Amino acid sequence: MTTIEGLGLVASLIALFEVGYVVGAWRTRKQRRSREDELIANRIRQVLSAVRVKKLTCDSHRFAPGQTIPITLTIASQAAGALEVWIGASLVHHSGREHYDTSQDKSVILEPGTKTYQRALTVPYDVAEGDYSMIGAVWLGQVANPDSSIRLDRFRQDETVKIRPK
Repeated sequence: MTTIEGLGLVASLIALFEVGYVVGAWRTRKQRRSREDELIANRIRQVLSAVRVKKLTCDSHRFAPGQTIPITLTIASQAAGALEVWIGASLVHHSGREHYDTSQDKSVILEPGTKTYQRALTVPYDVAEGDYSMIGAVWLGQVANPDSSIRLDRFRQDETVKIRPK
C-alpha cells in the first residue's frame, strides 16, 4: 500500500466516523424533541381534563337591552397549580343567534379546587325580546381571542335570562 492509498483509507475512515456521529446526534435530537413533544401533549391533556365549570348563575333573570348581567361561575380545577385563563360569556336566543362582548372577557388566575369567579355581560341594544340561554366558558390562551385559545370547558344554562324592553 502506498502512502497516498493509506491517506485515502484514513480519510475514508474519518469520514465514516463523522457520518456516524452526525447521524447519531441527529437521532438523539429527534428522540429528545419527541420526548419533549410527548411531555407537552401530556400536560395539555392534564389541563384540558382538569377544569370543569360546575355552575353558572346571575343575580336576576329579567334584563333590558343595555343592562349589565353580573355572572357567577363555579369552576373546579384539579390542576396541580394555578392557571392563567380567561372567562367568556354569551347569551343565546332560541333561534340560535349568539350575543357576546369580547371587551368584557375576563382574565383570572384559576386556583386549584372549587372556587367562584365573577364576570359581567352587557345585553346589546339590538337583541330581540325573548328567552335566552347563557353560556360561560373557560379558555386558555389570548384573552378575548378564541382563535388563539383552547376552550377548557363550557357550561350552558338554558332559558336563564328573559330580555324585555325597558
